[in-house]
Amino acid sequence: MNNTIYSENILQKKLPSIYYLFFIFPILIMIIIFYLDFTSYYNGNFVVKKNDYSYDLCFYITEEDLKYILTNDQFIFNDKKYRYWNIRISEENYLDDKNNIVKLVYLESNLENIYLIDNYMISTKIKKEKKKIIYYLIDIFKRRI
Repeated sequence: MNNTIYSENILQKKLPSIYYLFFIFPILIMIIIFYLDFTSYYNGNFVVKKNDYSYDLCFYITEEDLKYILTNDQFIFNDKKYRYWNIRISEENYLDDKNNIVKLVYLESNLENIYLIDNYMISTKIKKEKKKIIYYLIDIFKRRI
């Protein structure tokens, strides 16, 4: 008889809310790591250059980052997406201020007319890749090993 009263008290006892936090917090972390996407961007400064009949965007870029330009066709400027095409890459190599070997790239784009001023510099973002957060963590661990 005494044992049944004791078991009923345990079953009716409420857990403190801190236990729920210890249960829910790891689940939320797992959802963030496995299901949310993260997009990384290449940030660059483009210079508007006047061509014979149009305006081009020109900039220097390393050969490793050149793949992001070639695989995309959009850049973001002032939170607006613009398209680019007709990519021309110079054959010559140049050195930047950090002694990296860079190439000069020219792009034609649909940039608005108010920004088409010769030697006008714009700061843009080009999407590198969109992956799940877990894959970024795996890449970081691989680099450290």
